[in-house]
Amino acid sequence: MKQHKKNGGVNPKYLFLALLAVCCVLISVSFTWGASNNIVQSTLGTLIAPMQTGLNSIGTWVSSLVEDSRTVSELQEENEALQLEVDTLKSQISSMENNLSELDDLRELLQLKESYPNYSMVGARIISSDASNWYDTFTIDKGTNDGIQVDMNVIADNGLVGIVIETGVNHSIVRSITDDSSSVSAMDAISEDHCIVNGSLEEKDTGLLTVELIRDDAQMAEGNEIITSYLSDKFLPGLTIGYITDITEDSSTLTKSARVTPVVDFEHLRNVLVITQLKADLVEDEALNNTSETETETDSSSQTAQTSSGETGESR
Repeated sequence: MKQHKKNGGVNPKYLFLALLAVCCVLISVSFTWGASNNIVQSTLGTLIAPMQTGLNSIGTWVSSLVEDSRTVSELQEENEALQLEVDTLKSQISSMENNLSELDDLRELLQLKESYPNYSMVGARIISSDASNWYDTFTIDKGTNDGIQVDMNVIADNGLVGIVIETGVNHSIVRSITDDSSSVSAMDAISEDHCIVNGSLEEKDTGLLTVELIRDDAQMAEGNEIITSYLSDKFLPGLTIGYITDITEDSSTLTKSARVTPVVDFEHLRNVLVITQLKADLVEDEALNNTSETETETDSSSQTAQTSSGETGESR
């Protein structure tokens, strides 16, 4: 079997010698007949031309593949670079929009601060909140290092947000008036009728606050502004809470109930103002002022009485 396989094959050496011999013959013929032998040239051209055409086609096809591959690679790299540039520009635009939005918020807070010129305030940013979308409780980035104390009032959007319930060195926790445990002593800004404004779980979906303990003969009306009352022991007087949406008669017929739409957008709070004056301090200052005024009036009356007594003695 091995012998048969050996005899059936062609030795490469003999094949090479045969091709070499053919080349030599062709060269000899070319030199012998030169350019006058058209038959040889024509024969050679007929044999070689198709081969050249095929080789050229293969070369062109390979070159095209290489060029297409290079073009696709370059396009992919260019596309990645452009995509990176687009992502960078989108990030910059988003950052600019956030900065503009925050600037608008700060301008509104500045206008709000000007609306309450008698109160000193500290601006704060909300850094976290509870799971609710209504910011029932949230954390701000200001604490005792910034003069924040428990029971300080917090405002935004031209109205009352809530009250500080806990403080840390560099943060504080605020409970908003929408929380169901919140209760604010309030009054109608027009009729001056008193009431209590509460947060309510039942009204959570509507975003409204409930109003209770309205006297049956109160002159409250829909659309009236509700503000914090001077009777409150923690909330400063005159802070806007919201506007009456509707009023209903209670079953006892001795009181009325109502609902209030808050002026603060509790779904989109980001920045707030903390009034750094406590209601207790305000009451104490007013008491001292009243005492001082009373003493001044007493001293003035005493001096007047002494002067009158002296004049009477002289006339005598």
